[in-house]
Formats: sequence, C-alpha cells, structure tokens
Amino acid sequence: MPHTQNSKIELALTSAEINAWFANNLVILSENITEATNSKSYAITNYVRTTWSVKEYTKLNESDFTFTDNDEGKLYTFEAKYNLDTPKRKFLQTAKICDKKAYLMTIWINLDNSNASKYETLLKSFACEK
Repeated sequence: MPHTQNSKIELALTSAEINAWFANNLVILSENITEATNSKSYAITNYVRTTWSVKEYTKLNESDFTFTDNDEGKLYTFEAKYNLDTPKRKFLQTAKICDKKAYLMTIWINLDNSNASKYETLLKSFACEK
C-alpha cells in the first residue's frame, strides 16, 4: 500500500484464522500533514496512489459514508496483488484526519470472503481522540 517516507505504522493486526496460507489483516499508517485537507479528500488521494502501486487492480466499490463523529469519509473496496509474487486479495481502504495527522486504514481479506460489511463497519467506527 502507498506510504511516504514520513509514514509510521500505528497499528498492525493479523487474524488468528489462516485460510489458504493467508490471515486477514488490518494496517493503520499515519503521517503528519501540513496542508489543510479532510478525511474524504485524503482517502481519495491515497486511493489513487494505491491504484498506481498495486498489481492486477480491479475496483469493486466506492462509497461515501459518515464516521461516527460525523466526519465525511470515502471507502474503497478493490481486488489487487500487493506485488507480483503475492496472490490477489480483497482490500478495504479509507482515511481519517485528526488535527494535523492523517491515518490511512487498510484491511486485506481473502477473495472468497463474502462478509466485507463487518470490516466496513470497523473502518467507519474510527474516531479521533478528544
């Protein structure tokens, strides 16, 4: 997934369940931002960068939504290979801006996982600390 030299891994989780040598996972990257932007715009920008960096990309869905704190967001679902040596997976990706920090959240799941809505709910629940 796209990242800059200044991005930092905030959270990386892997499922205990393994299917076809793969465990579903969640990665949250952060970076400090200097330009004014919002969560939806940041998600769009990073999605474009993602389409340039992955292989065998297929867009499945794009939807607007509202985070639990009423911030507007954008969620992308797509299939791709992380690189030429990895199998194709399903990705769910969004972003959240909290003050001067941007968070890029990506969930990777198996292609045959038909219950992506529970992962969407998880991503949409992300909120900034008060």
